Amino acid sequence: MNKSVIGKSLPIIIINRAKDTARRQVMSQRLDLLGLKYQFFEAVDGHSFDAHNVPEYDGNRRRQYFGRDLTAGEIGCLLSHRAIYKMMVGENMERALILEDDTIFQPEFPEVLSALLEGDLQWDILRFLNAAKILKSPHRLLKSLSTGHNLYTIQATPGGAYAYILTKHAAKRLLDHTEKNWLPIDMMHGWCWKTKLQVVAMLPSPVVADYDVKSTIGDQRFDKTLHISGIVRALFPLYRMWFKFSSGIGKRYAFRILAKK
Repeated sequence: MNKSVIGKSLPIIIINRAKDTARRQVMSQRLDLLGLKYQFFEAVDGHSFDAHNVPEYDGNRRRQYFGRDLTAGEIGCLLSHRAIYKMMVGENMERALILEDDTIFQPEFPEVLSALLEGDLQWDILRFLNAAKILKSPHRLLKSLSTGHNLYTIQATPGGAYAYILTKHAAKRLLDHTEKNWLPIDMMHGWCWKTKLQVVAMLPSPVVADYDVKSTIGDQRFDKTLHISGIVRALFPLYRMWFKFSSGIGKRYAFRILAKK
């Protein structure tokens, strides 16, 4: 498949804050080198407004199950991805490749995209994940591409929304599930027992996160300190236990039942 056709059949959308011009330049250079067409989408900067009071964020539920809020950066990230889903639905895009502006591509990336477009698309979200350890969980090989890359269903919800392909159907479903949300967007991608979406992962991944670049989301998201008090803190262990139990059941149900439909 001609590389110019990829951009028409599969729009490539890069999330980038307006002020991050250096990151934009680097991403342009990387994709130009591969001969791929792309467009930038202005990200929502969660640090530039009172992110915790936006109508899409359910802070009460977040604190109930996690003992702390999403960070402003995480909320901005969520709103950025959600805005793309809304654009996809509004512009009737059948599918799109969504990238964050801190990704690195392997030389075979265009060939992988061509192989995917020429194949039978029987999934809603395809996640590019570069952690081979996810295959330590139960997994099922769906298809091997001619490029040496494999598609799997996995009984896990690994993080990372730096690169993925989703269909218009998935965009609509994720819009519904993030209308009032308390999860980071990458975690929502893995919650297929809630969204009822067919989610697959590609390994090895031809696109990986650039960990040498500082995340615009910020490192506060790794802070596990509880920021709750009173009755919420007293009940937190019970809510947390229920969250882990129900998530574990959900993962198994999605892998053994939903992924086979």
